[in-house]
Amino acid sequence: MKKETNKKNRVKSFILLLFIIMIVISFFVYQKNKLDKAKQQEAKRLEVLKKIEYINNTYSLFIEGQKIDKDDNLANFFNNNVDTHNKLSNLSIDELNIKHLQNIDKTINGLKERKKEINKIIYEKIDEHLKEYTKEEITAINKIYNNSIIIIEKEDNLKIKNNVLKQIDDRLSFLTFLKENQGNYYLNGSMIMGKNNEFVTKAKGYKTKFVIGNEFDYGKKIPILTYHAVDDTTWGDSGLFVKISDFEEQMKYLHDNDYTTLFISEITNALNYTNPVIITFDDGYMNIYTKAFPIMQKYNIKSTFYIITEWMDGYIFVSPEIVKIMDKSGLVEIGSHSLSHMKLGVNSFDSQEKEIKKSKDDLEQILDKKINSFAYPYGSYNIDTINLLKEHYSNAVTVESGFNFSKTLSLYKLRRQKISRGESINSFIFKIGG
Repeated sequence: MKKETNKKNRVKSFILLLFIIMIVISFFVYQKNKLDKAKQQEAKRLEVLKKIEYINNTYSLFIEGQKIDKDDNLANFFNNNVDTHNKLSNLSIDELNIKHLQNIDKTINGLKERKKEINKIIYEKIDEHLKEYTKEEITAINKIYNNSIIIIEKEDNLKIKNNVLKQIDDRLSFLTFLKENQGNYYLNGSMIMGKNNEFVTKAKGYKTKFVIGNEFDYGKKIPILTYHAVDDTTWGDSGLFVKISDFEEQMKYLHDNDYTTLFISEITNALNYTNPVIITFDDGYMNIYTKAFPIMQKYNIKSTFYIITEWMDGYIFVSPEIVKIMDKSGLVEIGSHSLSHMKLGVNSFDSQEKEIKKSKDDLEQILDKKINSFAYPYGSYNIDTINLLKEHYSNAVTVESGFNFSKTLSLYKLRRQKISRGESINSFIFKIGG
């Protein structure tokens, strides 16, 4: 009995020992697992810190709006937004000027293309670039993104974009109106001249810096055309040499469409004619006599011929004898283009007086008649020039583009339309206000 009791006690003790051993082993296993997990978490934490440090070191330039010198998806995202910021913050559109109105279709197409380009300038969204990152990394990236000057100024830049797009739409609307009303206006220098009240009223309703005039307020439109040379062969500035065939086509157009050509001296009477136009030639080239003059005789075209009196060599330029022949034809009025083609506006009073008065005296001696019109060399003049001209001449022509009007004639600042080599007949018609 006693032996059995001892045996049972030994079994119980063994079982207890095994239990204690299992507890101790479990404790050590638990502690080891806990330590391993702590090491893993610490390693993971350090890895995350390292990644965040890398993110901050690599991409923080975006905060100052600088591009990142790295080629990965996130860097490309940030760099694309820097480009967008720079494009939008500097976005603007030039004011329309008179050259834009001279080719409305081209201007409209250009603005439409510009609108497409601007609409393509967009900020990329960040969400689609964060899928490969951990929560902690996303937080670091978003901190850089949200603190960047690029994002802080985003709304302002979008306002710039919308404002420019609105300006384009306003201009397209105005240009479309002009295109649909091409027969109701014409261009005069930097002015849009309306032919009727309805057009003027509607045109003034658009936001534009153009001066909108009403032809009724200005009187009869008087175009003055400027030619220099007429010849198929050229030298020097080839743009001055209008082709003979083009010149004839232009003179024929005037003849066939009932234009009345006048001398400059007749400009104050231009309102008495339905379609007045004045033809002028500068410099006194010989080819005006040999090539242009026969065409003008053919179509009975009047013109005013401005001579540089010291250049009358009978070779490149007309001679005094030819000047007499042209004057006696009844189709040519002679005017002065100065003594030596000096830029008057930058020279002394005495020099100007010599250029203005001596050339007049020379021509009057050749023709035995008064010379009353003057053409400013290079278009250069000042107040002294005008005062001198008022003493000796009745009018003067400039190189300033545009039309003249019977009610607002500025006789010493008459505008002219330059005709150049290669001018199409449509361009010519445009310049005479047709």
